[in-house]
Amino acid sequence: MKTPINIRKITHEEFMNLKHGDIVFIRLDHTYQGTVTRPAFYNYDADVPDWEVETTNGYCDEHSLYVYA
Repeated sequence: MKTPINIRKITHEEFMNLKHGDIVFIRLDHTYQGTVTRPAFYNYDADVPDWEVETTNGYCDEHSLYVYA
């Protein structure tokens, strides 16, 4: 999928308010579109515990998520 040019970094408030079915973009080495399958939760089991959401592309923290601008 080609990366949309009209995306921006998600804000903390938007991240905390994500819900099942919301569309997000995960930017790692490429940009991937994903759908939220589990809203924000504190992941104690992560290498570095932090708030994350579960998407169709795995678990993501807010630092790698983007939304439509």
